[in-house]
Order: sequence, then C-alpha cells, then structure tokens
Amino acid sequence: MMKIKNTDSAKPEYKNLKEPNSELCLISLERIIDCADYGLCMDKNHKHYNEQKAKKYNTQLIKLFHYLCRKSWNEIYGMRKNQEYGYEHFPIKDFDINHIKEYFQKLGKDINKDKCDIFRFGAQEFRACGYRKANTFYLICIDYDFSLYNHGN
Repeated sequence: MMKIKNTDSAKPEYKNLKEPNSELCLISLERIIDCADYGLCMDKNHKHYNEQKAKKYNTQLIKLFHYLCRKSWNEIYGMRKNQEYGYEHFPIKDFDINHIKEYFQKLGKDINKDKCDIFRFGAQEFRACGYRKANTFYLICIDYDFSLYNHGN
C-alpha cells in the first residue's frame, strides 16, 4: 500500500525571513591594521598623533560609528556622496598602498576582484575603510590625509 503525504498540511512560515540589508549596521575594530600611518590614531607612535587634528579624527570616527549603528544597510547603501557621512564601494586593487592591499588579502579578500566599503567622515576629510560581512562592518584602516588611494583630485 502506498501512502501519499498531503503537501498542503504544513504552510511555510515567512515571518522570520528578513531582508539581509534591513538589519542595523554593527561595527567591529577587531581587524583594524596595526600601522602608524593608517591604523587608529590612539598613541604617540601614530604618524598623525601630534597634529592639531588628532582629537578631531577620533571624535569624528566615533560620531560616524554612532551614526552608522542607527542605520540599516539599505539606508547606508542609499547615502549620497555629498552627505556628511558618504559611502562608496571601492576596488581594493586601486589602493596606492601595497601593505594595505596585502592586509586585505591576508584577511581572505581577492584584491583583484573584491571591493571595500568606504565611509567619509569629518566633513569629508577622512575615510574609514573596511568590509561588510553579514551585518557587521569591519574597520581595516583610516585614510587621514588622502594618501591611501586616488581621490580624483
């Protein structure tokens, strides 16, 4: 005797499915490069530590993180370039600094194909560079002086 299962008996549940870009952004500093030029400007060994703008870097970076953590990835991807906290998706291969490209590669990125996420902050003066995995933005480095890549100037 053959038994036939009624396929209409169990209705699928869709309420737990979420759009992956609707989640709020999380920030991680666990993968930031240890570098005196492009790492966090937190101690006297950093190239920019003694500059007058050193406090501004850190204050504006915290403000960027505060802003991003209240946004979904849909909202982040919709940020315009001329906003205070603009966003761009940039090819890793186009970085001018080789050890930054190599660091991305060490983290498993294909430097010839992958792109990184870049957030402008501090009245467009600085760039926070990293990548997204799930809903987390992993900060890798900071461009303090427009030397990391060609900014089209």
